[in-house]
Amino acid sequence: MKKRRIAPIVLLALVCLTVFVSASGLDNFPGPTEVQKVTSAHPNYEEISQQYSLSGPELYEVTYHIKAGWNFVPYSILNGRDEVTGKASCWKQDDQRGNLQATILEYVYMHEPDMSILPENHDSYYIGGETAEWDSPPLSDYQSSIWGISEPNKQMTLPINWVYSPEDCDFLFYSRWIDEQNLEETSQALKEGNIPCTSEYCPLKLEKGWQVVPQLFPGFTLNEIKGDCIIERVNFWDSTAQVYAIGDEDAASFLENIMNIKIEIEDYFKPVLMKVGDACTMGFEAGIDPLQNFTCENVLNNGPSDSKVDIVFISDRYTDINSWTQDVDSMLDFEGIQEGLFSVEPMKSNKEKFNVWRIDKLDNEFYDFEFHGYNGPAIVEMAEEICEDIDLTMVILDNANYPNFEGGIGGNSLAMVARYRMGELSTRAMVHEFGHAFVNLGDEYENDLQAADYTERPNIDSEGCPKWCSGELNEEADCYDEYLEFRTCLYNATNNLTEEYSEECNYNNILTNCNLGKDCQEGTGCYFNAKSVIAFRSSERSIMKYPSEDPFEFNTISKEAILNKINSLSE
Repeated sequence: MKKRRIAPIVLLALVCLTVFVSASGLDNFPGPTEVQKVTSAHPNYEEISQQYSLSGPELYEVTYHIKAGWNFVPYSILNGRDEVTGKASCWKQDDQRGNLQATILEYVYMHEPDMSILPENHDSYYIGGETAEWDSPPLSDYQSSIWGISEPNKQMTLPINWVYSPEDCDFLFYSRWIDEQNLEETSQALKEGNIPCTSEYCPLKLEKGWQVVPQLFPGFTLNEIKGDCIIERVNFWDSTAQVYAIGDEDAASFLENIMNIKIEIEDYFKPVLMKVGDACTMGFEAGIDPLQNFTCENVLNNGPSDSKVDIVFISDRYTDINSWTQDVDSMLDFEGIQEGLFSVEPMKSNKEKFNVWRIDKLDNEFYDFEFHGYNGPAIVEMAEEICEDIDLTMVILDNANYPNFEGGIGGNSLAMVARYRMGELSTRAMVHEFGHAFVNLGDEYENDLQAADYTERPNIDSEGCPKWCSGELNEEADCYDEYLEFRTCLYNATNNLTEEYSEECNYNNILTNCNLGKDCQEGTGCYFNAKSVIAFRSSERSIMKYPSEDPFEFNTISKEAILNKINSLSE
């Protein structure tokens, strides 16, 4: 297969990111660290030179800026002080101890073991409490043996604390790790796969779920050192705004960008919040590829991919290979008895223009039930690595253990559908999502709650339906007067559609399935509405309206759009 590369997919509606990709590391992403080499120009050079030898590898000063409120802090910063670091403003100057009680912090919490989630507050997910309480058991025991506490990333990195400060302040520490020679040696060891990894400490180990990972590998992108990890999400804690920097709607687009940004020395110890699908090991050209034992299984072969429409099916949370292969066959429905993809036109009459593939890896978990969205980049990564070149990816989620989850989502060459809907196999729903994903068809069901423009969809039009009708309204339609009354109210309420619609107008039932078309293409009309009170569809019923209703077929306009796409890919 040697055709088109799949573009990264975002299944949730995307808005503009509030942060922007920078060519120089992560400097545009929230982070508390400031790194500088200690030279003779440093204002405290003499004092630093008395505390640290400056004759060996280069010494770097790392300033950790704490903001009023909650912050992520590596425990090493809290694990003692000296005459230089102790003058940083987060330490009490009238208390020269090197423990938590000598800081101005009011609360210090640590990850609960195996809680692979992002914290939204300090109470629910962490052990710890008021700083004063760390002098007494059991917290004093944690403090004395803090390096041995089990964490979500228990083997990988330094322990990370969730701390609360009443005001802005700074911590200082000094490091030789990013000395030029040390960094070069470590980078080479990483490339050669010689980073030590023991049962006690593995700097490349990630546990399943969310964890806080200080950046330890400047000079690489995450894509270069992800090893066998499938990184599902990346985020940063913005301590200034006291929010996570990347919202759900931006997650997929942000992940695509962040994976290709080179980590710089200035990003040292900037905590990155990372979610992976399963326990894995990071590394440059990791020795074990979790996908190497899987191939692109052919289900329907009609010839070279460069002249066919190539579809690949991927599973989500299946446990039985027989159920998986049978479900794919049912969704395709070559025999036309289960209302699957090839039981309806124009696929039914053009089956010879398709190739269909299947990946028999069952333990995938692409759908995020916490954020109600699919990890598009991870799906695309698997499809590209195993099948290389495809036109459409279809994901089937086995929702047997998630009875409250039914339905699907589709767009931009990627679609998913729950295995069951109302106790039956979701073949009809899959065909509906195919329409979204393959040719960008819009939903055609009525909606009296919003006024949105969907005319970029080939099967959705504006008033009068100029795409397939005259563009004029049929004044003799039974619903014409009621439509004008509603339209007048709508335009008044929204100041000619320049303001948000708040359902001020009476949506008369007669408007349901109201055909206002005039001089329309054969087999079409101009029906009000299509998911929006300013959108129109071409037929009363169709798969893109309610796939559960009969007749189970695409309308004329949708068939034309699908057939045009099929022909363009199979020429």
